[in-house]
Amino acid sequence: MDRKVPEAFRRKLVKAEVQTAEASLPEPTYERVRKQELPMNVPIRLTPGKYILRLGVRDNLTGLFGTAELALEVPAKRESKR
Repeated sequence: MDRKVPEAFRRKLVKAEVQTAEASLPEPTYERVRKQELPMNVPIRLTPGKYILRLGVRDNLTGLFGTAELALEVPAKRESKR
């Protein structure tokens, strides 16, 4: 039997990274972050191409885990015209 591997499983991992953030927040700030967001910049250098960015976040206190996925394309650099 000839089985084809789905394209999603043929993609290669470009980079995996783990970052930890600890913060002691005043109650009003904690409530705002809990209801909205906690921005965190994570620079990633990628060569031109198409990617699927997968993000996983775990709350170490509760064990809750959340994920997000974003398709993106890094364009090739254009040569400047002078």
